[in-house]
Amino acid sequence: MTRNTHTPGPWSYRKESDYEMTQEVMGPGEDNCIANIWPGTVVRKSVEEVLANAALIAAAPVLYEALKEALAMAEDGFSFHPGWTDQRVCDHLRAALALAEGRPAPPQV
Repeated sequence: MTRNTHTPGPWSYRKESDYEMTQEVMGPGEDNCIANIWPGTVVRKSVEEVLANAALIAAAPVLYEALKEALAMAEDGFSFHPGWTDQRVCDHLRAALALAEGRPAPPQV
């Protein structure tokens, strides 16, 4: 398996400027830009589509961690791991989906 070298989370997104409907996906810290999401020049995307794209990209670290945890449990036949419960995995998966859909994640994750 390849080593994970992405910018650590949490990631967020924000409007880049008042001039255009461009979103900026940010990593932790100040001025840590991960990506810019543009509305497009030839085929314009709606504001809703730009925001949805930004939310999905910003959720990447949480999605990654939730998938790793779910896969580890599935590979082991969902047997008990200290500190790992079905509820914990479900909570992480729900939080990842919420962030990917542009909703706030539950506070426990």
